[in-house]
Amino acid sequence: MKKILLVLSALGMSIAQTSGAAEVTFQPNNTLNHTITTVSAANHYGSTRNVYSSNSGAYVSSNEEISRAIDNLSAHAKQKQYQLAGRAVPHSLSDMKKWAEQGNVDYQIEVGRIYYDGKGVRQDIVLARRMFQKAANKGDARGQAMLAFFYENGLGGLRQNRAAAKELYGKTCDQGHQVGCDEYRILNQRGY
Repeated sequence: MKKILLVLSALGMSIAQTSGAAEVTFQPNNTLNHTITTVSAANHYGSTRNVYSSNSGAYVSSNEEISRAIDNLSAHAKQKQYQLAGRAVPHSLSDMKKWAEQGNVDYQIEVGRIYYDGKGVRQDIVLARRMFQKAANKGDARGQAMLAFFYENGLGGLRQNRAAAKELYGKTCDQGHQVGCDEYRILNQRGY
């Protein structure tokens, strides 16, 4: 319970425990302007489900959903704590994949590299390409450069397309990365 309270307080939430019911108050910010109250339905309705009510209506959630949400918040809080301390974040591949799927560009690149190289896992070029593509779609130069490499060589389920590779290398170059500029120049000299 202390771990949950620590995680929630690190995320700016306060918790009050009263007669079997917990109240979670989210600090007002630009995106969330209401209070969510958690009431234990087991005490009142003989159910093992919890009822979440807010200003906009009610939502019923299972204890399993609550546990998953707390685990997810805990993982993000631990990641943030290590980042704030200036240390490398200890993480498992499953955590990295989860964060990559949630849109974290750094983890998209790292998971892509792990699967491209086959570091401790079976090499999966298609998964690597998908991770690099997600990062490239967000404008990340590393993702664009790796995706350009995949296009240039026809890897990861992509047809060889040096014109697309040149375009991606150009975007990388525009962001100030010399490798992208060099590869763009080489493809340009070859007539692509």
